[in-house]
Amino acid sequence: MPDKKRKPYIKEATAGRPKAKINWDEVDKYLEAGSPGTAIASMYGISATTLYERCIRDNNVNFHDYSQEKRCKGDERLRAKQYHTAMQGDKSMLIWLGKQRLQQKDKHDYEHSGSVTNNVTLYGDKIPKTWKEEQKEEKDKEKDE
Repeated sequence: MPDKKRKPYIKEATAGRPKAKINWDEVDKYLEAGSPGTAIASMYGISATTLYERCIRDNNVNFHDYSQEKRCKGDERLRAKQYHTAMQGDKSMLIWLGKQRLQQKDKHDYEHSGSVTNNVTLYGDKIPKTWKEEQKEEKDKEKDE
């Protein structure tokens, strides 16, 4: 009988903690809502480092890029919902979107560059005459003379 090579028997490691099960669809929803990776990791009872490493292994992308993609998707969904609500006639949403997207303000602030000079003359109880009043008095004096 030919000599058959036997494959060595390798027992899989059973020591240590069991591998955490991560539901990436659920993680996606939390990321879309704006949850940070540290909070999501704590919900699964794992460290943030474990979540980040599993993201690379399971999704072939680092966690930063993965979370940014999901967060942007959530932002766009929220923006679309706000826009839809505003277009349905919600006045407060229209005002809020105007302030956020169009930089509209309730109050306008004006800036002035340069110097400002205030010339104030105090006359006491006597109110100064206007130029027309002074001209009229001069004409009346000339007529009287």
